[in-house]
Amino acid sequence: MTFSLVTAFRASHYRTLTQVGLSEKRLIVTTTDSWFVKIVSTLFLCSTSFDDEILDYFHKHLTPSYVLEIIKRLNNPNLGFKFYQFTREKLSMSHSFWTYNMLLRSLCQANLHSSAKLLYDSMRSDGQLPDSRLLGFLVPSFALADRFDVSKELLAEALCNGNQVKSFVYNPVIDGYCKSGNIDEANAIVAEMEEKCKPDKLTFTILIIGHCMKGRTLEAIGIFYKMLEAGSTPDDITIRTLSSCLLKAGMPREASHINETIFEKQSTLLKKSYNESISSDKSIHVH
Repeated sequence: MTFSLVTAFRASHYRTLTQVGLSEKRLIVTTTDSWFVKIVSTLFLCSTSFDDEILDYFHKHLTPSYVLEIIKRLNNPNLGFKFYQFTREKLSMSHSFWTYNMLLRSLCQANLHSSAKLLYDSMRSDGQLPDSRLLGFLVPSFALADRFDVSKELLAEALCNGNQVKSFVYNPVIDGYCKSGNIDEANAIVAEMEEKCKPDKLTFTILIIGHCMKGRTLEAIGIFYKMLEAGSTPDDITIRTLSSCLLKAGMPREASHINETIFEKQSTLLKKSYNESISSDKSIHVH
């Protein structure tokens, strides 16, 4: 059995060499390599352990690009993670960013966040960190799974390494804390965020609704005016939520003032838009 398997591997390897050549820097597995990928995938699915000769062959011929293709072929996050662990533990392999990227996404999408955290730790120990796109996927994913500790860790490491983190990455974490009633933690995340980037409209909306739901009316009013100062206008749902919160708190005058402020702001914006359109029309006629 061992002899036939090794012979098959060697035949696969020879076929690849004679048809396309093998480069250590190649990142894409060509169609002529698919036979080798298929054999390794099948063997991994059918075997629980491997003897030294097979492991030695794997060690010599498995590359990060092959591993990526094998994980794709397995088409199962759990199996992909197990194959990754096998190559790391038995073969001491380092892996490409693209393997980490694909496997982290698939594990999170399958709600296997504990495995994803282990994989992320291995990625970091390999000296690799997620890029902005992967970070923008991982932080919300862990937050939605109530793993705020991991989301905060990801953000802290990104900032520590000088990476720019935009508000949309922070927002799911802030929203998660608000929905769980942990407003103080949400405020702390916003304070940290403001040192690196400006809160966007959604950030303010999340905070206003979160503070209202917690009955922290005065703070919600403060956030409302801060939102206006930043040039953002609350949507109707946010305005209704804040007005309702003020009325429940016995603050009808403040609720009325909020609505008047919004009306004035909207009127100003409409007037500005109208004046700009008139100026544009005049400029066209002049030319």
